[in-house]
Parts: sequence; C-alpha cells; structure tokens
Amino acid sequence: MRITGAPYDVFSIMGYQLSLPIDLEIGGLAIMPTVEWIVPADVLNGKSVLVNDPSNADPYVSAGITVSLIVN
Repeated sequence: MRITGAPYDVFSIMGYQLSLPIDLEIGGLAIMPTVEWIVPADVLNGKSVLVNDPSNADPYVSAGITVSLIVN
C-alpha cells in the first residue's frame, strides 16, 4: 500500500536546552558537574497523517560529572 499526499515542509526549533556548567578545582582535582534541562518541541504539531511521530514534548533532566587529575 502506498500513501501519497502533498509534501509537508517543516522548519522549527527541535527543542530548548538550558545547561549549568560549573568547574571546580580542589587541590589537584578538577570536578565538572553538568546539569541540563531539556524541553523537546512538537515539530509536527500532530498535523501530519503521513508520519507516525512517537515522540512527545515532556521535559527531562540530564546530569553528569567529570573528574580530572591536574598534573603540573
């Protein structure tokens, strides 16, 4: 089965991201924690019948930490 229709051109922001980079130096250690708040955008707005978009626009948080040894 082939589905046809008019092309659907979309130009939009894919999401919003806010990050808080912090660098701490304690003695010979560099500690870099990162926290990001990510809000995906619904690009198709539920308008497309030709594309089954399983994504959602629920925000989420991503976090990580990097620890480095400073050698002089």
